[in-house]
Amino acid sequence: MAGLKRDVDRIIRQLQRPDSGCDVGKTNRGHWKVSKPGRQNVIISPQPSDPRSIRNARADLRRYLSVDV
Repeated sequence: MAGLKRDVDRIIRQLQRPDSGCDVGKTNRGHWKVSKPGRQNVIISPQPSDPRSIRNARADLRRYLSVDV
């Protein structure tokens, strides 16, 4: 679904801003890895197949990195 990939791209762009305090990179398998010093990493699929994955990614970012996107 193209709309889900756009949602992930929008989230990643917000996390890449300097004021977010997050480090964003890719894993060897192409997933997005979001980290913050002293916090647990969050892995986000680049092409999710289910709308729940977007909600889960946002919840993980809020829960583990204290970032609201």
